[in-house]
Amino acid sequence: MKAALVASQDFQGGHYTTPPYQGIRAFGIVGNAWSSSQAWFRNRHHLENGKYKDFEDFLRAEGENMFLTWDANDMLTLLRTWQLGDISRVSTTNTSLQGDLVGVLGNISAKALIMPCKTDLWFSPDDSALEVAAMKNGIAKLVVIPSNWGHMAGGWANDEDVQFVKEQVKVFFAEST
Repeated sequence: MKAALVASQDFQGGHYTTPPYQGIRAFGIVGNAWSSSQAWFRNRHHLENGKYKDFEDFLRAEGENMFLTWDANDMLTLLRTWQLGDISRVSTTNTSLQGDLVGVLGNISAKALIMPCKTDLWFSPDDSALEVAAMKNGIAKLVVIPSNWGHMAGGWANDEDVQFVKEQVKVFFAEST
């Protein structure tokens, strides 16, 4: 995604004077593909019941326009945050744990409900399972959203996933009291 943006002529090394729409559109096309899942496209959800005539129509309308209101450098900062977002790298009261992700996760005392989607290409359930396992004393619960909507499953994209998430949150709070 980053390469799609920074390689565009209008990005000008991040010193653009007008929004680099060519690069932002390229970024959006790549990001759009990662926001869903292979099954989501295979099941033709991208056509939205006739809203789009084909894949290219969908990509132009949704992918190319997805980030047009965002600042390009802000988009790169968000990507960098995701890539480097390791809580063990930030200051902690126990400095011996800096750089020790499992150790830092093991020190968390707040209850947590972790809900990745089974088809999320951004944040995989496998990664979430490792993180939950590192949280001691059963304070974290992993519930995988059984959806083919990928990263969008947790973002109110469809009623079935919304209902599933709401039910799991209710169960979590009931178990936590």
